[in-house]
Amino acid sequence: MMLQLIDNKKNFYFYFFIFLFLTTINFNFNNSKNLISFKIRNIKVIGLSHKNNVIIEQKLNIFKDRKIFTLRKEEFKKILDQFSIIGSYEIKKIYPNKIELKLKKTNFIAFTYLKNNKYVIGENDKLISMKYSAYNDLDLPLVLASNNYKKFFHLKKIIDVSKFNFQEIETFYYFQTGRWDLKTKSGLVIKLPNRDIKDAMNRAHTIINDDKLDKFNLLDMRIENYIITSNE
Repeated sequence: MMLQLIDNKKNFYFYFFIFLFLTTINFNFNNSKNLISFKIRNIKVIGLSHKNNVIIEQKLNIFKDRKIFTLRKEEFKKILDQFSIIGSYEIKKIYPNKIELKLKKTNFIAFTYLKNNKYVIGENDKLISMKYSAYNDLDLPLVLASNNYKKFFHLKKIIDVSKFNFQEIETFYYFQTGRWDLKTKSGLVIKLPNRDIKDAMNRAHTIINDDKLDKFNLLDMRIENYIITSNE
């Protein structure tokens, strides 16, 4: 009787050990399977309006179920470049299965017209559609340059490193000869030369702020070594 009891205990421990062993193997196998997959389950976009965030998230859903470590920044860039309102972005991979994108809206620097449609010019060198009426309330200068609006970026960079305040300008007029006229918010028209624009802007700033000079509404700086003013 005692011998049978011992045998039963041995059988119990044997089967209990087998049960624990198989359970442990199954647990580890399942976990390993999850770790190996690393499939993207969630893509979160923040930084813009709720509407734009959702639209961009929907575009990025093509990356779902892709392995998170196989995605490259260039793949995101190809899609994000479709949205002209984006100035910069940061992509964060949150392992094992989440992507978070922090977007920053580009700065708006001017208005322009292209094929009779009005656009906002972004600091990212792109045009933003004026389908959102709220943009009409922005205090921005107008660039009249036909389809040569990209030449405006070069001019703005020059003005930004000159003494002249970009915020004082109301309108930019581009001529096919490659030069610009500027109209300030006070009504002064400045005719710029084709070359040495930074020097011309610095001199214009000095002349405008010289209290000894009579008031004028035209400043012609097209002729080298000459400055012409007019009250006409």
